[in-house]
Amino acid sequence: MPKFLILILILLFQSCNSLEGELHNYRSYSLVNENGEKIYIERGFYPASLELKSSKLFSIEIGDNSFEFKIPKGKDLPHEDGELRLSSEDVGQDFGIYGKLSSKVFLGELIRDSERCSWLERYLDCDDNQICRTRYRTLFGNKEVSYRNNIHQKKVVLNLNLDQSGEVIAQLLGEKKFIKKVYRYEGSCH
Repeated sequence: MPKFLILILILLFQSCNSLEGELHNYRSYSLVNENGEKIYIERGFYPASLELKSSKLFSIEIGDNSFEFKIPKGKDLPHEDGELRLSSEDVGQDFGIYGKLSSKVFLGELIRDSERCSWLERYLDCDDNQICRTRYRTLFGNKEVSYRNNIHQKKVVLNLNLDQSGEVIAQLLGEKKFIKKVYRYEGSCH
């Protein structure tokens, strides 16, 4: 579950609220859904999504069920690299969570190119009575640029575990990649 939490946080900061992944259940167990009902989850692989509902609450969606996990005061989700360990009492479920987030940025090649651009030009528009007004028009052109397409990779490992023994009951592995265009130079538009 912490892995989901971390991944959800990452996605939230990337303007996303959820992360799709697969939950590997090593044995059967039950979780309390958002309606307070205990739902039995069989051993095996399940498609799952992790949703950040607020900075102090996330949920794991499995099929039609949603399971909420609380984040207590004084605990924060890592934004880049880091770990989070919460007990079952902390999250409000029968199992504690451990999550690890790792982030990497792979620099793309430097690309030099020309891109379309636009700018506003101010001009005077006079009517037949010589009454003039300042107006604006959009002009289009090109500009020289150099940029990199950097690949941002976030990996999350989230374990659902027993508090007393530390036994891992389920594990979520998630990975999110996105490309960010980073300009190194932008010439004037002409």
